[in-house]
Amino acid sequence: MKFRYVTLTEILPTLGSTALTLSIMYLTLMTLIIVMTGGGPLGSTTTLSFEAFRGTVQAVNIGPTAVVSIVVLIINVALGALYTRLTGRVTG
Repeated sequence: MKFRYVTLTEILPTLGSTALTLSIMYLTLMTLIIVMTGGGPLGSTTTLSFEAFRGTVQAVNIGPTAVVSIVVLIINVALGALYTRLTGRVTG
């Protein structure tokens, strides 16, 4: 009971902002994937940003790559807006 009503209510804002920050970071994570697995066997460790990078480097069909990049951008902007709203760091 004490953990639920006292401790959890105090650390919930920190947990939320940390989760949002890590979500933004892992959504755009590419270097670790390139160094460790290169996309993995049969593309099992790819992310959206890694697929956009691979499509840009191969430059075979740039249309789907542009769509993936825009989706990643929209998700990052939405998560960033949510983060600034939750942390209250917007002035103006």
